[in-house]
Amino acid sequence: MTGTYHLGEAQHQFTQNIAAISAEFHTHRLYNAFYETFGEMIDGFVGNYELCIGMAEALTDWELDNGGIMAYENAGVSWIEVVENFVEDMLERSIETEGMLNPRTVLREIQVLRTVEVPV
Repeated sequence: MTGTYHLGEAQHQFTQNIAAISAEFHTHRLYNAFYETFGEMIDGFVGNYELCIGMAEALTDWELDNGGIMAYENAGVSWIEVVENFVEDMLERSIETEGMLNPRTVLREIQVLRTVEVPV
């Protein structure tokens, strides 16, 4: 991470990220197709939540590595736009490839962050 962050700030960002990602994930138009494809493989809802947690961890790490609460302003994009694109790409690409993708890889490749380098 670059800069110094308090544990409370990181926890708050992670909590916001997990809430937004989970809400977007479970209400997304591709959710049913994703669940039909991967539900049994990932142990149903438990696996969905584990995936959302992994996505929130990846996003929080990106935020902390890119200026904390200023990460989105620095990247010229809104937080909700990143969340929506991240979930969309995760669901869409998982369905297309018929494989579970690494959240950090998907985050690194989403279009709205193409100009910002995301750590692995």
